[in-house]
Amino acid sequence: ARTSCDAPTSKGSLSPFTRPDFSGSGINALNFAGFLNGEGYRAVVLTFNRNLTLRSKETLQGVPVRRIAYFNRNLVLKAASLFLIVPAYIRFLAWSDAVIIYGAHLIAYQLLIIFGRLLGRKVVFRSLLMGADDLGTLMQSSSVMARKFLLRLYGRVDLYFAINPVFAETWRHYLPDEGRILISSQGVDVSFFKPSTGEERNRARASLGLLPADFMLMSVGFLINRKGFSGIFRVLERLDFEFTYLVAGEYEFGKGHFMAKYADRASDLKAEGMKCLGEKLRLTGPVEEIRELYGAADLVLINSRSEGMPNTLLEAMASGKVVLVRNIPGIRYLVKHMESGVIFENEQEMYAYMVMLHGDAGLRGRIGLAAAEHVRSFASFEQVLHRLREKRAIS
Repeated sequence: ARTSCDAPTSKGSLSPFTRPDFSGSGINALNFAGFLNGEGYRAVVLTFNRNLTLRSKETLQGVPVRRIAYFNRNLVLKAASLFLIVPAYIRFLAWSDAVIIYGAHLIAYQLLIIFGRLLGRKVVFRSLLMGADDLGTLMQSSSVMARKFLLRLYGRVDLYFAINPVFAETWRHYLPDEGRILISSQGVDVSFFKPSTGEERNRARASLGLLPADFMLMSVGFLINRKGFSGIFRVLERLDFEFTYLVAGEYEFGKGHFMAKYADRASDLKAEGMKCLGEKLRLTGPVEEIRELYGAADLVLINSRSEGMPNTLLEAMASGKVVLVRNIPGIRYLVKHMESGVIFENEQEMYAYMVMLHGDAGLRGRIGLAAAEHVRSFASFEQVLHRLREKRAIS
């Protein structure tokens, strides 16, 4: 921890979204900035104000959030927005001595890397999603000239933050400088996400109209194809015991929503879930206080087709819950099968493990406690900061 005599240093995070938008990377950026501020740093989140629907400046969870005006209704407005974005990037870099860039789908993030290096700032880059912005995928989807540019660009990054070893593998294939690669989960606030007491659990269940003995399964995330909800619905439909399945996340995306292109499919998934499960399915919509829902759950399901390292996984494990998770690339970096979580390969295995875990409360308790301890010792924000300091990305 920093002493009161240390001069505070300024850290900036550039994220495509943050609250009130419920994107995982944006929420993680906000939470980590809050943690850094608690450690004596000065951390700010920079993001975008699409079509001026939000405040340009506000403080969330004690973190200053700054939003750059961005107009995305057509190509002309998008291009014109660069005249607002570029000066904002330069001002942000002038204030910060280190910047963490959350993903390669940020608007003109390449300029932030270039300007950051020109101004002598520490630049940390994080990929977010395998098959989308890992370096292998970016290279394979680019022209020959674009590949050369990308290699020169990423070669200027001070540190590549790989949130699981698979990201690191694809990066070092093209840029094999181990000194510039950090392998670490994105971290979670273990002072906030922690095992609930029996009283807290019962109180959370009562707020949902559930009895202490009722069996509750839970998933967190947007109701979209990538999260594998169709497969979950099919498996749950086969169960021969009573349960409630709660999906904590948005399932309606209006015209101005950043997930609007998925609106029709979300509506289809909702109809599919209601057809398969009826009243056993509960869709919450946006959730501000997710911690209480973890406290009420018996089992957390993750059936994503692709991920980086799901925030849900970290939060649920830190909350002392058994996570039943698909074997997506990199997941074994954090989860040891049948010790700190349960990993399945297909729907048949998902069903079998679900039945087993339903029938063995003792096993659920042991795995949940081991999961919480593992996250505290390996994947907390404290651990992430320690690793960034070791790599001298943050002083």
